[in-house]
Amino acid sequence: MSELQTLLGQSSWRHAAYRYRAAIIALMIACGGAVGWLAALGVSELLLGSTTPICQLPAPTRDPRKECLPVAADTAIAPVMDSHLTTAANLMEALVVPAVAEPSSLPPLPTPADVGTPMYPFKPPPFNDSVRLQEIVARLAAIAETSDYPIDALSISLVDLTTGEYAGLHDRTPRYPASVIKPFWAIAAIAHGETGPDIEAAITYSNNAASNRLLNRVGHQAMRTYWQAAGFSVSAQYPVNISAAGRPGNRVTTIDLIRLLHDIASPNGHQRIAQIMWHDIESERQNAAGAVKGFIGEGLPKGALLTKVGLTSSVRGEMAILYLGDHVYAVAIIGAHRTYARSASIFPAFGDTLFQLLSQ
Repeated sequence: MSELQTLLGQSSWRHAAYRYRAAIIALMIACGGAVGWLAALGVSELLLGSTTPICQLPAPTRDPRKECLPVAADTAIAPVMDSHLTTAANLMEALVVPAVAEPSSLPPLPTPADVGTPMYPFKPPPFNDSVRLQEIVARLAAIAETSDYPIDALSISLVDLTTGEYAGLHDRTPRYPASVIKPFWAIAAIAHGETGPDIEAAITYSNNAASNRLLNRVGHQAMRTYWQAAGFSVSAQYPVNISAAGRPGNRVTTIDLIRLLHDIASPNGHQRIAQIMWHDIESERQNAAGAVKGFIGEGLPKGALLTKVGLTSSVRGEMAILYLGDHVYAVAIIGAHRTYARSASIFPAFGDTLFQLLSQ
């Protein structure tokens, strides 16, 4: 029997034990009130034993490929993971304000001159394929693959912003990025004259209402025009909670995210966005609703990073700028499958591996 099958067998037993414990507690509370509750809790703990998370962040001396199994399909057997997912997802992907209705078939995109929108000020950067970085991307993919995460649902882009070296995996495959799309909205909103606090709220707190106000004030068509005229393959600009509206949803590639990170990190780039994306690793390490715990930053030992994360029930994504030694790196990762979304350890494992290999 494989390690994963053993875990699943143990988890099924624990799932039944949880139900048994709940029944005991309910019966004893009915008979004895508060005293009965305390007695029931003690009995049930003896029956069940203490729980441990299925997937832990690997220490630097351990092999993350063997210790980061995805959470089983039945979420009831993994209360630790469910708690993290529910807390973060509710904050980052909450109900949204109503958006302007879009036609079922969109007309051809007009040029910026047609709608009076500004032009995106930066050209695509000249990245060069790197054997060194491609080996690191392959290591990240190996961590996921040997831990039974679907590789076909994983996209990675990695660039050394100091040298222009680049590597990627499925980096031109359009994916739904969850809240990682929000810097696009904020940057376009600034270009269209927006100056208010919704810019910060959309990114720092990943506030959906603020994000959709920016989108609606700029206009969905104008937003698409702004980015597609600049050569980004952003397919649409729709509200975050697209399932309620029945819309096709935002799609973006990790190479689009890397290009945007390059522009954010540039000396004459998107300075306001860079300041908003700054996060201190130590102060946010234990914050389940922040941008470090459960993401790349948790795998880094200290310092700070610029990052925007996204999480729903079916996707975990992040784009980040890392300052490691004398080099500045940009990384974008989207895991478009529920196993990535449910795991609070796979992205920290990626972060730890990036730190170990890029700091040498």
